[in-house]
Amino acid sequence: MRSCCNPAGETPAAPDEAHLDPQLARALLGGYLAEAAPSPAELTLIPDAIWLLTYELAVRFLADHLDGDRYFRIDTPGFNLHRARVQIALCKSIEAQQPDLAAMLR
Repeated sequence: MRSCCNPAGETPAAPDEAHLDPQLARALLGGYLAEAAPSPAELTLIPDAIWLLTYELAVRFLADHLDGDRYFRIDTPGFNLHRARVQIALCKSIEAQQPDLAAMLR
């Protein structure tokens, strides 16, 4: 969901362009639910999992930036910091849509 439902892509010019598109999220969740058989408990965890995985990647990009870009390959200085900012903006969008995501899964 983090990558498939963000029409701005992984590295938009401006981090605030990153957002979770609700129509793409509905389509992806619809396809997933048509093929998978998650339990009711698993369904309730999906919105939080989407946010948590995005947050985790933001932290990993930031940590790598602070550690001298030793893990993630970069083309320009500060690229991992930019990536972290993009993921944080995406986290904000996901967080704002938590109620809608939960409703989609009911």
